[in-house]
Amino acid sequence: MANPRPRLRREAVLRYLIRNSLSQKQLASDARLSEGFFSQVLSGRRSLSARSRGRLLAVLGGGVEDWFVLEEGEADPRDPDGVQPPGPRNC
Repeated sequence: MANPRPRLRREAVLRYLIRNSLSQKQLASDARLSEGFFSQVLSGRRSLSARSRGRLLAVLGGGVEDWFVLEEGEADPRDPDGVQPPGPRNC
């Protein structure tokens, strides 16, 4: 059985960028993520670790539910940032 993983709400992030006149590159930098990695997260190809989610949430503000949804699927085994430890289903 697949573990649910938090997926970034792309449309919500794009609205945030427009409202705040920010580029995707600037948001990635503010959250201490590489631009390429953040692009892959935004497109749904990669996922964030709990630590990276925390950094992004600190920049975006609001709660986990505002920016993430749980998605069934396996984390990419090549992506150490996408590996989630076993535990509760909250983001």
